[in-house]
Amino acid sequence: MIVPLKILIIKILNRNMRGVSIALVLSILAMQILTGYMDNNAYGHGLGKETVGPKNVEDRLISLSLKLEPELRRTRDLTDVVLTLQAIDEESKEVIPGTIIYDIKIQKYGKEEVLLNERFHIMPDQDTLKIIFKPADSGLNIEGETMPNMGYMRTDISDITVTGPIFLDAGLYVFTIDLVGIGDSFLDEPVRYVSYLTISELDARKVTHHGDEKSIGYISYYDTIKELNYTVDADGNIIVDAISDFNWDKEFVKDIPLLHFEYYIPKEFRELANREMKGYVNGVDANIFVDRAAESCEGFEGLLPEGGCVVVHYMIVKSRLVKMADEVTDKDRVVFRLVAGKMIDEDRREPIGEWSDAMVLKSDKGRYTVEVRYSPKEPNIDEPTKLSIKFYDAESKEEIKDIRYKLTIYNSNNIVIDDIVEGSEILTYEIKEGGAYVVMLSEIDGDDRVSFGITVVPEFPIYIALLLLIAMSIPVILNRERIMCFVAKLT
Repeated sequence: MIVPLKILIIKILNRNMRGVSIALVLSILAMQILTGYMDNNAYGHGLGKETVGPKNVEDRLISLSLKLEPELRRTRDLTDVVLTLQAIDEESKEVIPGTIIYDIKIQKYGKEEVLLNERFHIMPDQDTLKIIFKPADSGLNIEGETMPNMGYMRTDISDITVTGPIFLDAGLYVFTIDLVGIGDSFLDEPVRYVSYLTISELDARKVTHHGDEKSIGYISYYDTIKELNYTVDADGNIIVDAISDFNWDKEFVKDIPLLHFEYYIPKEFRELANREMKGYVNGVDANIFVDRAAESCEGFEGLLPEGGCVVVHYMIVKSRLVKMADEVTDKDRVVFRLVAGKMIDEDRREPIGEWSDAMVLKSDKGRYTVEVRYSPKEPNIDEPTKLSIKFYDAESKEEIKDIRYKLTIYNSNNIVIDDIVEGSEILTYEIKEGGAYVVMLSEIDGDDRVSFGITVVPEFPIYIALLLLIAMSIPVILNRERIMCFVAKLT
């Protein structure tokens, strides 16, 4: 899905109320800017809005702006879904008013079934096509005024309303839109646009922990979650599995923009929330981000208890999905597994509140899983930055304490730290200039390595740093190819 960078940043920051910390956002952004890692064919996934194009329409560059509302809804809550569609003149950046005729086809991604295939148009005094969808289990009925060869239209006294089995489930939907006429004439050849829009699903499920009933929430951006299972293994680890239908055929996954899922664990569920966590997808290691900053579980009112949530983010890009397709054995479903291990030690080496949440990373050659925390949560030039780095054998999951590696911290201008490290003690470094940095751990066991990003805050407030970072980034990242900068290194 194409989303301008500033919109994606705003969405992530708005979701801070659901647990996305500013430090997390800046760290992800820092990694992308410094490494330049991009997937040229990637689309964003998780928003109900998109601008596609531009395309040449009679020597005029025109984009289409689409929006679905609401883009997030509770399971089994079949509320109306409103689609709005506007044509944008790329030269003036203004909405094009007047008669425009569209053929619109809607399908669930990966399904051959056509949910809707009809013609619609807007009137000469309008600039927006608006269609109201009323999800229903059976039948298809369209209400609205019509004109010969031009299809359905909205008037001042009646809307276009589509009732039927469309948008019954959460997930990714494909809109194939042919612009067939504009102004007072039909085009010689229709101009085709293809858009991917998401309806996300929010829900909470009851689980039983040592005889007590607890709740776990989730948001699924790809498809409806069919099962949520909760078990405790022989070692005392808590295992949570959210399961959805899926197709791991490589010809299928190669076109999936982004597989996105989030667990919401109430903080009052301490037996789960206060544990170290690792993520897997169908048994394959998946980098997750655990954020413990949310003071409320926004959107889950009445579903989860008050007091905030620990949010676990899975964001798996297309390139990683294609690799996973060769590794998974269960080919007809996706399982988002969360393994919660040992309790966070209240007497650990530093107070918990001063440390960031753990980043769990996989080394380049796959031999190690690396758990990284830093302190303070928002590194700044006024105090030293501490790093807690733990190495685990990727197969046995055992911690490796006797290890030697090279640690390098650098930005786009120079190397600021170059150190040889032995063991797993806490490392302390002073970084004198604010900005985005890459921390590279190299020469692990000779030839393995892993990298992550941090942002060091200068003396002025964090919100100013963020605004400047956004301002610098917007001119660079404006199109489909660049949007995945936020997520490419998550997997």
